[in-house]
Amino acid sequence: MVRTITANALIKRIRRKLAHEHMTLSTNRGGPYSDTLPMYYAVNANNNICDPSGDNLEEIGRDLGALKEGERLA
Repeated sequence: MVRTITANALIKRIRRKLAHEHMTLSTNRGGPYSDTLPMYYAVNANNNICDPSGDNLEEIGRDLGALKEGERLA
């Protein structure tokens, strides 16, 4: 059985996973660096260095283990 997860719920799950590594997930909202950053990127809280994560939220969630087998993004 496939269970659908909303984007907001998945973002919260990813942020909780990244918090263990002192990182947070940020969303590209446009601006002067919108061409160089992907839609979603991780930021290290210790030194504010960006770690480009990608544009596919479902893929990021699966890589981090935030999205389990049998779950998909709505």
